Amino acid sequence: MKIRTFCLSLLAVLFLAGCETDHYYDQVVQNDSSHPLTLIFHGAAANDFGDSIVVPQHESKTLYTFHKLGAIPEGLSCLPNLDSIEVIHPAGKSFLGNFLEEGNWTSQVEGKRTVMQTCTFRFSDADFN
Repeated sequence: MKIRTFCLSLLAVLFLAGCETDHYYDQVVQNDSSHPLTLIFHGAAANDFGDSIVVPQHESKTLYTFHKLGAIPEGLSCLPNLDSIEVIHPAGKSFLGNFLEEGNWTSQVEGKRTVMQTCTFRFSDADFN
């Protein structure tokens, strides 16, 4: 009887563990401008990129990524955990956009059991004066 109870308990645990969802999250910057850009971050609490990153023209860089097993609130914020950012243009042009405004990021969520959320901020030549 003890073996049967143990086996049923083990099966229940395996079944429940098999139902867990996976959540993947990426925060990406896409440089669609015709110049490389240097991004200098201030107040980054948790990041994969350090204090600064160079994003070559027409390329993207992943700033932050994580994977979590289990339920995650739907639609995580795309905003990076920063106080401010400096965007350095090689010709000395000023960045006119707002990197820390949620509406300037696009969020793409795919999947049901395995959910992948990609947040992307795009720089273009029109963002500089």
